[in-house]
Amino acid sequence: MADFNQRRTKLYNSRLIRAEVADPAFTAAQDPVTGVSAKLDVEKFVQSREFEIKEFELSKLRSRYSSATRVFQSLPRSMRRRTASHNVRRVPKRLRTRALREMGLSMKEPDGNETKGVDRQGRPSKAKHSRGRELYRLRRQEKLLRYAARLKLSGHLVDGERVNVRNVKMRAKLKALRERIQELSQSAETPLNNVCGSVDWTGINERATIGKVSTIRYISRQRDFKWLPTHVWHAKRAHMVKRWGWNIAYEPTMKCFRQTSRQSRIKGCIGFDTSFYTTIVLKGDGLGKVVEILTNGKALGKKYVQNGRIWEGFVQLDDELLCHSMVWWIKNGKECVLRIHPSVYDRIMDYLLSKRDEIEIQDSRYSIGSITVTGPQALCSLASIIHPSSEAVASQLFRQLSTLNSSAIPLGTTFSFFADDPRLWPRPTKPHTKPSDPLETIIQVQSGAGVEVCAVEALFSVEGRVASYAGQPSLKQLGRRRTPDLVGRPIPKADSDPSIPIVLVKLQCGFVLLTPWHWVLPFWHQLAHTPHFALGGLKQLAQLEFEKGELSFADCAFTRAGFVEGLAKMEELEARWAKRPKSKRVNYDKLDEPGSPFGCDWRYLQLLRQKLKQVPRVEDYSGTEFTITQERVIKNKQDVFEAIEDQKEKDRLINALGKPVFTQLPIKLVGLTQQPDTPSSRLSVVAVKFRMVNRGHPADNARIYAIPEESYLRWLEEAGKKTILGKTMPFGPECPGKEYLIGYATSATFNLAAGKGTGVGLIDAEVAYDLHTKNRHTFIVRNVASTACYLAEWTLVAV
Repeated sequence: MADFNQRRTKLYNSRLIRAEVADPAFTAAQDPVTGVSAKLDVEKFVQSREFEIKEFELSKLRSRYSSATRVFQSLPRSMRRRTASHNVRRVPKRLRTRALREMGLSMKEPDGNETKGVDRQGRPSKAKHSRGRELYRLRRQEKLLRYAARLKLSGHLVDGERVNVRNVKMRAKLKALRERIQELSQSAETPLNNVCGSVDWTGINERATIGKVSTIRYISRQRDFKWLPTHVWHAKRAHMVKRWGWNIAYEPTMKCFRQTSRQSRIKGCIGFDTSFYTTIVLKGDGLGKVVEILTNGKALGKKYVQNGRIWEGFVQLDDELLCHSMVWWIKNGKECVLRIHPSVYDRIMDYLLSKRDEIEIQDSRYSIGSITVTGPQALCSLASIIHPSSEAVASQLFRQLSTLNSSAIPLGTTFSFFADDPRLWPRPTKPHTKPSDPLETIIQVQSGAGVEVCAVEALFSVEGRVASYAGQPSLKQLGRRRTPDLVGRPIPKADSDPSIPIVLVKLQCGFVLLTPWHWVLPFWHQLAHTPHFALGGLKQLAQLEFEKGELSFADCAFTRAGFVEGLAKMEELEARWAKRPKSKRVNYDKLDEPGSPFGCDWRYLQLLRQKLKQVPRVEDYSGTEFTITQERVIKNKQDVFEAIEDQKEKDRLINALGKPVFTQLPIKLVGLTQQPDTPSSRLSVVAVKFRMVNRGHPADNARIYAIPEESYLRWLEEAGKKTILGKTMPFGPECPGKEYLIGYATSATFNLAAGKGTGVGLIDAEVAYDLHTKNRHTFIVRNVASTACYLAEWTLVAV
């Protein structure tokens, strides 16, 4: 009972606001008629109000922390740690004393004796055991003993030579080993020019491979999926996925859907380690022909080849789009930098290696890394970690524009210069710039003044990258140079410290910092300490592209990599659905979903749109007929759906035999400049983005229907109606039939930037052209396993 009263008293005190009962400001007697004092002491009146305001603020704090009795519960969400309830080292230093007191512990006594449950450093004491280097040394010693025993039992000495161990003495063994060591030392590789183990892994006219891993403890983990330079940092803070031969951060451990949207638009920046993108340097006489084939001649304009502007678009091979890429001509059109997605690395490299007689290929897959930063303060954050080595024109222009919002910088803006080691600075530091006209500065940068040619040549050459590693200091060496008098100030640059060639480019995804592979981690560590910085992964990249109404990797179902990605997601969702008991899963057979309910069934859409054209104007329901090749004759709309099921069954049989079902993709992307009239087995589609006219929350894989002609006016009337409460109608009339299906929404959800449901998808190009000519930019959207339909407005996506 006492405990209950104590809690009630604590709750009462947390909500109590103290106030002065007798106000000393009114010193004179009151008027008996009006009741107003004749005199007011202003000084005491202000003091009384100050007392009440302070009590009000303290009351708010007491009420706020009355329920959060532990110190780790009052931390902001980004600073909370799972083990903070029992490990004070997971709590900020300024709050550790309070955390120890809450845990019933105390700090070190003045006499130096260890107190209850706390060691000499004030940390909770625990059992001593081997950790870190000591544990690694013991394990290595155990392995060496095992190898020695195995070698002795097998009877092998050196290079697999089998001998009788009993007849060989110890001196003979040591002599043979010394001779072998001397032989290997004479044929050793060229020594490194740094103590950090930084090497350049560039493949000249061959695929690049990692020949040496500096940390031998991690070599076995990178056999199939290589690590990015910041892998260890990301593995502690994000969920990792194995994709395209890499270990990539998928999403941060902390929930960040709203934070990502806000920081990309309002305040802050979001950083991504995009070193998994492959950079290839091409040179040679046949370079123009190769680039013409890859870009369909779009990257051969004068502004790209001669003026050095960057081209962004889809590369293609054999009349098939591959991925969104970047092409940059350098050295006055003598060399070309190609940056591609890792999903198409093998296919593009096979084509380039087949042209090695005409061009020289430098595969910089493991030689050039990149960091992508997006958000309003992206350029400001990068300027606080990039410190130019000299006062060149390019670096001065970069500093002058670093104070602008990132949205003010036009696409294709490029900076290139040499920078100092970012580890010399203890924290990110904003540069001091003189005020200048930003418009004139941008014009200068657009004319090419922001590019330092020698820095570009150094970054995209093996010799230049190796030179940037010369004398690269380790963290231990930098720690020795950071003397007590340099607290808060940068370490003076030594003559042996290298200069780093960097290239900073403004692309559609944000600012991309290209730098040598082993310099990515130092820049990333500094970037992570900039104010209002947030971590992003593949999921956040797709979210930002969705909010801007652009196509992400998963939306590009017209590419082979994107199509395979969609099939994999469909199989995963179907397997997850099949594991659930029948009473707990949706019965899609009764709902009669068009195509697979687990994703965007482009094969179904292809067959539907093509076979609907075979339906005669006067439908015949006399009976079912088949051709000599056992194909169903299309006589009415019902025969269309039966023929689709027949073809899908054939596809399943072909897949069961282990043969490829799709020798070519079922869809292809086209423009909307004219009606597609070329006959093709592939369905022509266009990319669109849409937004709900009224209410509605679309989801991924939503079905898109054309509005029937007879109910078009009714849909528009229903869209304008409102309920009694003044809200718009949640959904319109009944859903059209399956014959009106024209596409799928590849990505759709509630858009925080637009404040309503939006989506991105692909629809039939012929239907889109017909709607465009009639000036009808509306269609119907329906989620999977739902009967509610919503009216949406659509526009084309620039691809």
